Amino acid sequence: MTRSNPRTFQEVTDNTSQASDDLLRTGAAAALLGHFIIGQHVARQSQIADELNQVLAQQWQWVDMRDIPRSGSAFTTAATRAVADAYEQSQVAADQFVRELRAAVHPEAEPLPALHLPSQPEVMAPVGDRFPVGAVIRAGAPDTGRIARIMDLAGPNAALERMPAPTNVAMTDGLRSAQGVATRMALTGGRKVVLQHQYLDKTIQGWERVTEPGCCAFCAVLASRGPVFKESTFPTERLPDGSYATRSRNTGKTFTSGVNDLSESAVPAAVHNNCRCTLRPVFKNEPQSFQAENKNLKKLWSDTTKGLHGKAALNAFRRFWDSGTPPPLPEVRDPAVERRVAAEQILPMLKTGLANLLSAPEGHEGAIEYHQAQIKRLESYLVAH
Repeated sequence: MTRSNPRTFQEVTDNTSQASDDLLRTGAAAALLGHFIIGQHVARQSQIADELNQVLAQQWQWVDMRDIPRSGSAFTTAATRAVADAYEQSQVAADQFVRELRAAVHPEAEPLPALHLPSQPEVMAPVGDRFPVGAVIRAGAPDTGRIARIMDLAGPNAALERMPAPTNVAMTDGLRSAQGVATRMALTGGRKVVLQHQYLDKTIQGWERVTEPGCCAFCAVLASRGPVFKESTFPTERLPDGSYATRSRNTGKTFTSGVNDLSESAVPAAVHNNCRCTLRPVFKNEPQSFQAENKNLKKLWSDTTKGLHGKAALNAFRRFWDSGTPPPLPEVRDPAVERRVAAEQILPMLKTGLANLLSAPEGHEGAIEYHQAQIKRLESYLVAH
Protein backbone atom coordinates (compact mmCIF):
# COMPACT_ATOMS: atom_id res chain seq x y z
CA MET A 1 0.00 0.00 0.00
CA THR A 2 1.48 3.37 -1.05
CA ARG A 3 1.34 6.18 1.45
CA SER A 4 2.33 9.85 1.19
CA ASN A 5 2.48 12.89 3.42
CA PRO A 6 3.93 11.15 6.50
CA ARG A 7 2.32 12.27 9.76
CA THR A 8 2.14 11.04 13.32
CA PHE A 9 -1.00 9.33 14.53
CA GLN A 10 -1.71 12.34 16.78
CA GLU A 11 -1.69 14.62 13.73
CA VAL A 12 -4.00 12.21 11.93
CA THR A 13 -6.50 12.09 14.78
CA ASP A 14 -6.31 15.84 15.34
CA ASN A 15 -7.34 16.33 11.71
CA THR A 16 -10.20 13.85 12.11
CA SER A 17 -11.39 15.55 15.29
CA GLN A 18 -11.20 19.00 13.72
CA ALA A 19 -13.47 17.86 10.89
CA SER A 20 -16.12 16.70 13.35
CA ASP A 21 -15.94 19.27 16.16
CA ASP A 22 -19.57 20.34 15.94
CA LEU A 23 -20.92 16.82 16.13
CA LEU A 24 -18.59 15.79 18.94
CA ARG A 25 -19.47 18.93 20.88
CA THR A 26 -23.19 18.22 20.84
CA GLY A 27 -22.69 14.49 21.35
CA ALA A 28 -25.95 13.83 19.52
CA ALA A 29 -24.68 11.00 17.35
CA ALA A 30 -22.74 9.35 20.16
CA ALA A 31 -25.75 9.57 22.45
CA LEU A 32 -28.09 7.97 19.91
CA LEU A 33 -25.77 5.12 19.06
CA GLY A 34 -24.47 4.79 22.62
CA HIS A 35 -27.89 4.14 24.15
CA PHE A 36 -28.50 1.41 21.60
CA ILE A 37 -25.10 -0.22 22.27
CA ILE A 38 -25.64 -0.10 26.04
CA GLY A 39 -29.08 -1.67 25.68
CA GLN A 40 -27.67 -4.41 23.46
CA HIS A 41 -25.00 -5.16 26.04
CA VAL A 42 -27.51 -5.45 28.88
CA ALA A 43 -29.59 -7.81 26.74
CA ARG A 44 -26.55 -9.93 25.81
CA GLN A 45 -25.43 -10.34 29.42
CA SER A 46 -28.96 -11.34 30.37
CA GLN A 47 -29.04 -13.84 27.50
CA ILE A 48 -25.81 -15.41 28.78
CA ALA A 49 -27.41 -15.77 32.21
CA ASP A 50 -30.58 -17.29 30.73
CA GLU A 51 -28.62 -19.82 28.73
CA LEU A 52 -26.54 -20.73 31.78
CA ASN A 53 -29.67 -21.25 33.86
CA GLN A 54 -31.10 -23.54 31.19
CA VAL A 55 -27.92 -25.64 31.22
CA LEU A 56 -28.00 -25.85 35.03
CA ALA A 57 -31.64 -26.93 34.96
CA GLN A 58 -30.73 -29.78 32.62
CA GLN A 59 -27.76 -30.80 34.77
CA TRP A 60 -29.89 -30.61 37.91
CA GLN A 61 -31.85 -33.61 36.69
CA TRP A 62 -28.82 -35.72 37.59
CA VAL A 63 -29.19 -34.90 41.28
CA ASP A 64 -30.67 -37.72 43.33
CA MET A 65 -31.68 -36.77 46.87
CA ARG A 66 -31.11 -40.39 47.90
CA ASP A 67 -27.45 -40.18 46.90
CA ILE A 68 -26.24 -36.59 47.21
CA PRO A 69 -22.50 -37.40 47.55
CA ARG A 70 -22.37 -39.10 44.12
CA SER A 71 -25.04 -37.26 42.14
CA GLY A 72 -24.26 -33.91 43.72
CA SER A 73 -20.60 -34.26 42.79
CA ALA A 74 -21.51 -34.92 39.16
CA PHE A 75 -23.72 -31.83 39.10
CA THR A 76 -21.04 -29.65 40.70
CA THR A 77 -18.41 -30.73 38.16
CA ALA A 78 -20.67 -30.04 35.18
CA ALA A 79 -22.04 -26.81 36.67
CA THR A 80 -18.54 -25.47 37.33
CA ARG A 81 -17.65 -26.01 33.69
CA ALA A 82 -20.88 -24.29 32.60
CA VAL A 83 -20.24 -21.27 34.83
CA ALA A 84 -16.65 -20.99 33.58
CA ASP A 85 -17.86 -21.08 29.96
CA ALA A 86 -20.47 -18.39 30.67
CA TYR A 87 -17.81 -16.33 32.47
CA GLU A 88 -15.73 -16.31 29.28
CA GLN A 89 -18.77 -15.50 27.13
CA SER A 90 -19.47 -12.55 29.42
CA GLN A 91 -15.86 -11.40 29.05
CA VAL A 92 -15.98 -11.52 25.24
CA ALA A 93 -19.32 -9.70 25.13
CA ALA A 94 -18.11 -6.99 27.51
CA ASP A 95 -14.94 -6.45 25.51
CA GLN A 96 -16.92 -6.01 22.30
CA PHE A 97 -19.31 -3.67 24.13
CA VAL A 98 -16.52 -1.39 25.38
CA ARG A 99 -14.93 -1.19 21.95
CA GLU A 100 -18.20 -0.36 20.20
CA LEU A 101 -19.18 2.25 22.79
CA ARG A 102 -15.70 3.73 22.62
CA ALA A 103 -15.98 4.01 18.83
CA ALA A 104 -19.29 5.87 19.21
CA VAL A 105 -17.89 8.38 21.70
CA HIS A 106 -14.33 8.66 20.36
CA PRO A 107 -14.31 7.50 16.73
CA GLU A 108 -10.98 9.26 16.31
CA ALA A 109 -9.23 7.25 19.05
CA GLU A 110 -6.54 4.72 18.27
CA PRO A 111 -7.84 1.16 18.78
CA LEU A 112 -7.06 -0.84 21.88
CA PRO A 113 -5.03 -4.06 21.81
CA ALA A 114 -6.98 -7.29 21.34
CA LEU A 115 -8.45 -9.16 24.29
CA HIS A 116 -6.58 -12.33 25.21
CA LEU A 117 -8.50 -15.03 27.06
CA PRO A 118 -6.83 -17.54 29.39
CA SER A 119 -8.28 -20.36 27.26
CA GLN A 120 -6.32 -19.12 24.23
CA PRO A 121 -2.68 -20.08 23.46
CA GLU A 122 -0.15 -17.95 25.31
CA VAL A 123 1.13 -14.90 23.45
CA MET A 124 4.24 -12.86 23.95
CA ALA A 125 3.25 -9.24 24.59
CA PRO A 126 6.02 -6.62 24.40
CA VAL A 127 5.85 -3.66 26.75
CA GLY A 128 5.14 -0.37 25.02
CA ASP A 129 4.49 3.25 25.91
CA ARG A 130 0.92 3.51 24.64
CA PHE A 131 -0.43 0.37 26.32
CA PRO A 132 2.14 -0.53 28.99
CA VAL A 133 0.86 -4.05 29.63
CA GLY A 134 1.70 -5.00 26.07
CA ALA A 135 0.04 -5.88 22.81
CA VAL A 136 -2.97 -7.60 24.37
CA ILE A 137 -5.50 -6.94 27.10
CA ARG A 138 -5.35 -9.98 29.33
CA ALA A 139 -8.65 -11.25 30.69
CA GLY A 140 -8.54 -13.11 33.97
CA ALA A 141 -9.45 -16.78 34.32
CA PRO A 142 -12.45 -17.76 36.45
CA ASP A 143 -11.56 -19.25 39.82
CA THR A 144 -12.94 -22.73 39.13
CA GLY A 145 -12.01 -24.01 42.58
CA ARG A 146 -14.06 -21.33 44.24
CA ILE A 147 -16.90 -21.79 41.75
CA ALA A 148 -17.01 -25.52 42.50
CA ARG A 149 -17.15 -24.96 46.26
CA ILE A 150 -19.92 -22.39 45.97
CA MET A 151 -21.95 -24.41 43.47
CA ASP A 152 -21.78 -27.44 45.74
CA LEU A 153 -22.96 -25.44 48.74
CA ALA A 154 -25.61 -23.49 46.84
CA GLY A 155 -26.97 -26.46 44.89
CA PRO A 156 -26.88 -30.05 46.22
CA ASN A 157 -26.15 -29.12 49.83
CA ALA A 158 -28.77 -26.37 49.83
CA ALA A 159 -31.35 -28.92 48.68
CA LEU A 160 -30.22 -31.37 51.36
CA GLU A 161 -30.54 -28.71 54.07
CA ARG A 162 -34.19 -28.17 53.12
CA MET A 163 -35.06 -31.74 54.13
CA PRO A 164 -37.34 -33.04 55.54
CA ALA A 165 -39.31 -30.74 53.26
CA PRO A 166 -41.05 -32.48 50.36
CA THR A 167 -38.44 -33.63 47.85
CA ASN A 168 -39.83 -31.52 45.02
CA VAL A 169 -39.67 -28.38 47.21
CA ALA A 170 -36.10 -29.10 48.27
CA MET A 171 -35.05 -29.77 44.69
CA THR A 172 -36.69 -26.59 43.40
CA ASP A 173 -35.04 -24.49 46.10
CA GLY A 174 -31.65 -26.06 45.43
CA LEU A 175 -31.84 -25.34 41.71
CA ARG A 176 -32.91 -21.74 42.26
CA SER A 177 -30.08 -21.24 44.72
CA ALA A 178 -27.54 -22.72 42.29
CA GLN A 179 -28.81 -20.58 39.42
CA GLY A 180 -28.65 -17.44 41.55
CA VAL A 181 -24.99 -17.79 42.53
CA ALA A 182 -24.05 -19.03 39.05
CA THR A 183 -25.51 -15.91 37.43
CA ARG A 184 -23.64 -13.66 39.84
CA MET A 185 -20.29 -15.40 39.31
CA ALA A 186 -20.57 -15.78 35.53
CA LEU A 187 -21.41 -12.15 34.78
CA THR A 188 -18.53 -11.01 36.98
CA GLY A 189 -16.36 -11.96 33.99
CA GLY A 190 -17.84 -9.12 31.95
CA ARG A 191 -17.75 -6.66 34.85
CA LYS A 192 -14.04 -7.32 35.34
CA VAL A 193 -13.33 -6.77 31.65
CA VAL A 194 -15.00 -3.34 31.76
CA LEU A 195 -12.85 -2.46 34.79
CA GLN A 196 -9.75 -3.80 33.04
CA HIS A 197 -10.44 -1.52 30.08
CA GLN A 198 -10.83 1.39 32.48
CA TYR A 199 -7.50 0.48 34.02
CA LEU A 200 -5.72 0.70 30.65
CA ASP A 201 -7.60 3.17 28.45
CA LYS A 202 -6.83 6.88 28.69
CA THR A 203 -10.15 7.76 27.05
CA ILE A 204 -12.01 6.21 30.02
CA GLN A 205 -12.48 8.16 33.25
CA GLY A 206 -14.21 5.49 35.28
CA TRP A 207 -17.29 3.28 35.26
CA GLU A 208 -20.98 3.41 36.00
CA ARG A 209 -23.48 0.74 36.98
CA VAL A 210 -26.13 -0.16 34.41
CA THR A 211 -29.16 -1.81 36.00
CA GLU A 212 -31.18 -4.57 34.43
CA PRO A 213 -34.90 -3.94 33.82
CA GLY A 214 -36.81 -4.58 37.04
CA CYS A 215 -33.70 -4.40 39.23
CA CYS A 216 -33.96 -4.50 43.02
CA ALA A 217 -33.77 -1.50 45.36
CA PHE A 218 -30.20 -2.41 46.36
CA CYS A 219 -28.97 -2.12 42.77
CA ALA A 220 -30.99 1.03 42.14
CA VAL A 221 -29.34 2.73 45.12
CA LEU A 222 -25.87 1.77 43.92
CA ALA A 223 -26.64 2.97 40.38
CA SER A 224 -27.96 6.28 41.75
CA ARG A 225 -24.44 7.13 42.88
CA GLY A 226 -23.47 7.66 39.24
CA PRO A 227 -19.94 7.45 37.86
CA VAL A 228 -17.11 5.98 39.92
CA PHE A 229 -13.84 7.47 38.72
CA LYS A 230 -10.49 5.73 38.32
CA GLU A 231 -8.97 7.36 41.34
CA SER A 232 -11.82 6.10 43.49
CA THR A 233 -11.57 2.54 42.17
CA PHE A 234 -7.89 1.80 42.59
CA PRO A 235 -4.77 3.99 42.41
CA THR A 236 -2.06 2.94 39.97
CA GLU A 237 1.68 3.31 39.81
CA ARG A 238 4.22 2.72 37.02
CA LEU A 239 6.65 -0.11 37.77
CA PRO A 240 10.32 -0.19 36.67
CA ASP A 241 9.59 -2.68 33.86
CA GLY A 242 7.06 -0.28 32.32
CA SER A 243 3.97 -2.14 33.49
CA TYR A 244 1.40 -0.81 35.92
CA ALA A 245 0.37 -1.97 39.37
CA THR A 246 -2.83 -1.21 41.21
CA ARG A 247 -3.20 -0.98 44.97
CA SER A 248 -6.35 -1.74 46.93
CA ARG A 249 -7.46 1.18 49.08
CA ASN A 250 -9.01 -1.24 51.55
CA THR A 251 -6.13 -3.67 52.14
CA GLY A 252 -3.11 -1.89 50.70
CA LYS A 253 -2.29 -5.05 48.69
CA THR A 254 -0.66 -4.43 45.32
CA PHE A 255 -1.82 -6.22 42.18
CA THR A 256 0.31 -6.29 39.04
CA SER A 257 -2.31 -7.28 36.48
CA GLY A 258 -5.09 -4.88 37.28
CA VAL A 259 -8.45 -6.24 38.30
CA ASN A 260 -7.61 -9.79 37.26
CA ASP A 261 -5.98 -10.34 40.64
CA LEU A 262 -9.04 -9.16 42.53
CA SER A 263 -11.38 -11.77 43.97
CA GLU A 264 -15.05 -11.53 43.06
CA SER A 265 -15.85 -10.03 46.47
CA ALA A 266 -13.13 -7.40 46.00
CA VAL A 267 -14.37 -6.17 42.62
CA PRO A 268 -15.56 -2.60 43.29
CA ALA A 269 -19.12 -3.15 42.04
CA ALA A 270 -21.24 -4.97 44.62
CA VAL A 271 -23.67 -7.53 43.22
CA HIS A 272 -25.94 -10.17 44.70
CA ASN A 273 -27.17 -13.61 43.65
CA ASN A 274 -29.23 -13.46 40.45
CA CYS A 275 -27.89 -9.95 39.76
CA ARG A 276 -27.61 -9.10 36.08
CA CYS A 277 -26.49 -5.51 36.48
CA THR A 278 -23.56 -4.62 34.26
CA LEU A 279 -20.95 -1.89 34.14
CA ARG A 280 -20.24 0.57 31.39
CA PRO A 281 -17.13 2.71 30.91
CA VAL A 282 -17.47 6.43 31.53
CA PHE A 283 -15.55 8.23 28.80
CA LYS A 284 -13.99 11.65 28.72
CA ASN A 285 -16.25 14.16 26.96
CA GLU A 286 -19.10 11.66 26.69
CA PRO A 287 -22.71 12.82 26.17
CA GLN A 288 -24.36 13.73 29.47
CA SER A 289 -27.44 11.80 28.38
CA PHE A 290 -25.50 8.57 28.98
CA GLN A 291 -26.01 9.19 32.69
CA ALA A 292 -29.66 10.24 32.46
CA GLU A 293 -31.17 7.10 33.97
CA ASN A 294 -28.86 7.05 36.98
CA LYS A 295 -29.38 10.78 37.49
CA ASN A 296 -33.10 10.07 37.64
CA LEU A 297 -32.41 7.39 40.25
CA LYS A 298 -30.34 9.87 42.24
CA LYS A 299 -33.22 12.35 42.22
CA LEU A 300 -35.62 9.58 43.20
CA TRP A 301 -33.40 8.70 46.13
CA SER A 302 -33.27 12.33 47.20
CA ASP A 303 -37.05 12.77 46.92
CA THR A 304 -37.93 9.60 48.85
CA THR A 305 -35.40 9.96 51.68
CA LYS A 306 -35.70 13.64 52.65
CA GLY A 307 -34.70 14.13 56.27
CA LEU A 308 -33.61 10.49 56.63
CA HIS A 309 -30.16 8.97 56.93
CA GLY A 310 -28.49 5.57 57.03
CA LYS A 311 -30.71 2.54 57.45
CA ALA A 312 -33.87 4.66 57.74
CA ALA A 313 -33.18 6.20 54.34
CA LEU A 314 -32.47 2.81 52.79
CA ASN A 315 -35.68 1.37 54.19
CA ALA A 316 -37.73 4.31 52.94
CA PHE A 317 -36.29 3.99 49.46
CA ARG A 318 -36.83 0.21 49.46
CA ARG A 319 -40.48 0.61 50.50
CA PHE A 320 -41.08 3.03 47.66
CA TRP A 321 -39.19 0.88 45.16
CA ASP A 322 -41.03 -2.29 46.14
CA SER A 323 -44.42 -0.56 46.09
CA GLY A 324 -44.58 -0.99 42.34
CA THR A 325 -44.61 2.74 41.60
CA PRO A 326 -42.64 3.08 38.36
CA PRO A 327 -39.54 5.26 38.71
CA PRO A 328 -39.05 8.13 36.30
CA LEU A 329 -37.10 7.08 33.24
CA PRO A 330 -35.44 8.97 30.40
CA GLU A 331 -37.43 9.45 27.24
CA VAL A 332 -37.61 6.21 25.27
CA ARG A 333 -36.78 6.49 21.60
CA ASP A 334 -37.14 4.03 18.77
CA PRO A 335 -33.83 2.09 18.79
CA ALA A 336 -34.04 1.46 15.05
CA VAL A 337 -34.23 5.21 14.45
CA GLU A 338 -31.45 5.83 16.98
CA ARG A 339 -28.90 3.60 15.36
CA ARG A 340 -29.77 4.72 11.84
CA VAL A 341 -29.39 8.40 12.66
CA ALA A 342 -26.25 7.74 14.66
CA ALA A 343 -24.73 5.59 11.94
CA GLU A 344 -25.37 8.27 9.35
CA GLN A 345 -23.71 10.88 11.55
CA ILE A 346 -20.73 8.93 12.84
CA LEU A 347 -19.83 7.22 9.55
CA PRO A 348 -18.37 10.39 7.98
CA MET A 349 -16.03 10.82 10.98
CA LEU A 350 -14.79 7.26 10.73
CA LYS A 351 -14.35 7.51 6.97
CA THR A 352 -12.37 10.72 7.36
CA GLY A 353 -10.21 9.02 9.95
CA LEU A 354 -9.65 6.05 7.64
CA ALA A 355 -8.66 8.30 4.76
CA ASN A 356 -6.15 10.10 6.98
CA LEU A 357 -4.73 6.83 8.23
CA LEU A 358 -4.31 5.50 4.70
CA SER A 359 -2.26 8.59 3.83
CA ALA A 360 -0.16 8.30 6.99
CA PRO A 361 3.18 6.47 7.24
CA GLU A 362 3.43 2.74 7.85
CA GLY A 363 2.62 1.43 11.32
CA HIS A 364 -1.11 2.12 11.62
CA GLU A 365 -2.39 -1.19 10.25
CA GLY A 366 -4.25 -1.97 13.48
CA ALA A 367 -5.98 1.41 13.43
CA ILE A 368 -6.91 0.95 9.77
CA GLU A 369 -8.46 -2.45 10.43
CA TYR A 370 -10.32 -1.03 13.41
CA HIS A 371 -11.82 1.83 11.41
CA GLN A 372 -12.74 -0.50 8.56
CA ALA A 373 -14.52 -2.84 10.98
CA GLN A 374 -16.48 -0.01 12.61
CA ILE A 375 -17.49 1.41 9.23
CA LYS A 376 -18.72 -2.03 8.14
CA ARG A 377 -20.71 -2.41 11.37
CA LEU A 378 -22.41 0.98 11.08
CA GLU A 379 -23.15 0.49 7.38
CA SER A 380 -24.89 -2.77 8.30
CA TYR A 381 -27.26 -0.74 10.50
CA LEU A 382 -28.23 1.36 7.49
CA VAL A 383 -28.80 -1.67 5.27
CA ALA A 384 -30.89 -3.50 7.88
CA HIS A 385 -33.05 -0.50 8.73
